[in-house]
Amino acid sequence: MSLISSQTGYLLEHALIDWQDESSPWSEAFADIYWHREGGLAEKQHVFIEANHLRERWSDLQQPQFNILETGFGFGLNFLLAARLWQELAPPGKLLHYQAIEYAPVTPADLARLYASLCPPSHTEPGAAQLHDLAQRLVSRYPLPTHGMHPLWITDTICLNLIYLDVSAAMPLISEPVDAFFLDGFSPAQNEAMWDPVLFSQCARLSHQQTTVSTYSVAGKVKRGLKAAGFDIKKIPGFAGKAEMLTAGLSGAVPRPQRCRTSRVVIIGAGLAGLNCAAALLRRGIEVEVIEAQDQPLMGASSIPQLAVYPQLAAVPDNRACFSLAAFEYLAQQGDYHACGFDLTPDTVALQERLSKINGYFPDSFAHLTPSPLDPAIASLHFPTAGWLSAKDAFSATLQHITLRPNTHVESLQRINDEWRLTDAAGQCITTADTLIIATGANSLAQTQPLNLHSNRGQAIQVRRNTGRSIETVVSGPVSVFPADAEGLQTVSGTHQRNSNSNATAAADTAELLARLQQFLPGEAQPTSAHVGVRAASRDRLPVVGPIPDWTALADWCRQRARDQPAFTAYQPGLYLCTAMGSHGATHGPLCGEHLARLINHEPAAFNPEWQDFLGVERFMMRDLAS
Repeated sequence: MSLISSQTGYLLEHALIDWQDESSPWSEAFADIYWHREGGLAEKQHVFIEANHLRERWSDLQQPQFNILETGFGFGLNFLLAARLWQELAPPGKLLHYQAIEYAPVTPADLARLYASLCPPSHTEPGAAQLHDLAQRLVSRYPLPTHGMHPLWITDTICLNLIYLDVSAAMPLISEPVDAFFLDGFSPAQNEAMWDPVLFSQCARLSHQQTTVSTYSVAGKVKRGLKAAGFDIKKIPGFAGKAEMLTAGLSGAVPRPQRCRTSRVVIIGAGLAGLNCAAALLRRGIEVEVIEAQDQPLMGASSIPQLAVYPQLAAVPDNRACFSLAAFEYLAQQGDYHACGFDLTPDTVALQERLSKINGYFPDSFAHLTPSPLDPAIASLHFPTAGWLSAKDAFSATLQHITLRPNTHVESLQRINDEWRLTDAAGQCITTADTLIIATGANSLAQTQPLNLHSNRGQAIQVRRNTGRSIETVVSGPVSVFPADAEGLQTVSGTHQRNSNSNATAAADTAELLARLQQFLPGEAQPTSAHVGVRAASRDRLPVVGPIPDWTALADWCRQRARDQPAFTAYQPGLYLCTAMGSHGATHGPLCGEHLARLINHEPAAFNPEWQDFLGVERFMMRDLAS
């Protein structure tokens, strides 16, 4: 079932909080406190950090990552304490993935209110400064309450993945092994669904020999559920005079899976797609070599000086729109763009009605209707936190840390002796790789040909406007106009020519863009440069991201059409694709790169697993052969 099939909007309802004092929030929905009145931080430290023996386990951590799963994120105190301890103890190069399921997230204002009380900068006790810093980082990245997964990089080694779903829907989506479970929902008497026996069986599915579980609850339902799922439970003293709490481990569990860690990845293509993949891999300490056919990176469409950053939304929240929103939110927390605002101006009645419906879903801080800078008589949908990105600036650090091989065209790929061999037109070996990402346009490599990607040519110009009305936001309508950059130049875009591979500038396109600009923003405008981009696009205009299948095996699987056949798993080893970003690579690229890095590195998912299907490389053949 689709994760969003029953949605009536993009957002979940926030939790209703009754503040009995500045550090004692009360849930109105569940008629329960969030923690013991004698102190939230102290209780969480005892019940979850100490009961899971994290200090001892992290002092001698051998595995490359440690995965925690919490049921009931609340105000995030468990996370803050775990993150602080991780900063203190974790060896270099290790990652903490902290996944937390929450169906009624607190508001940003309530989160900030509590942290002002519990984590003020004036506290002098040991660890207070670190806790305050982590709290501020979380508040600054705290996402909209949209359904699904929200990966938040709090530091370079700590990723919090907030999963805003009902626990029964969220648990089946988690696939990677969990090292410690924090069961911290409201009381079983008040929130029965959070302690359903299915939860415990899902915990067992994700457990291994070293997995630990802790919870404050000693309710009979909890003890019976854990035992029935195969856990050995143990009672230990509770917090603040409470007689007991529970810890547990799975009896007879298998050892934690030992997977070979990827140390080097080769990427073909140094555009937005390839460099977003490179940035995500570098975060994990993975060596990256990038092969680029042109004489420098970020050519073609990536060379346009100002690239729009905004979410593509729909009047009904379908997967396409929810993915774009998640991608925008992921980029926004990185901060590598100019958040000047973005105005989407309708040029048809139908689009005007759609924008009005979209406006109704969101708070004004995220989107609201306002008079268009192009025509004040028309209402634009304004995104205050959107804007534009300079690819050259955004990837300057990434380019310093990769091995770049420009002027190098990959003619073919062969799988030889468990590695990929990249050859040029003369048949000479360029390099070899255990793990390879193809991040080019609609190229001629045999491994991507069944996709039948097409090319769209677009042209943009930069102008210097000396007269006329100025604009401070990105304005997209019959013409897209960007605010002036540091050199006083504004980008005007764009033309579109389907199925064209020409990268030559056209005087007619420049004239067309200038005419559109004059129509809406009259005044003197001197063109200073023209930029042509040839973008790869898929048939459904969505990115194509994921492992590349064995095409023959996929065709056979599709022709069987058996409802009970196993899921398709025959992928070409170590071969991935990231392409077809269309005109939205600046917005969608970072999340796509993060998704691939997690697949390669065997980490918890970056987004809702069903999106892997509708973005997957195999989707077109599956649709064609199923029809």
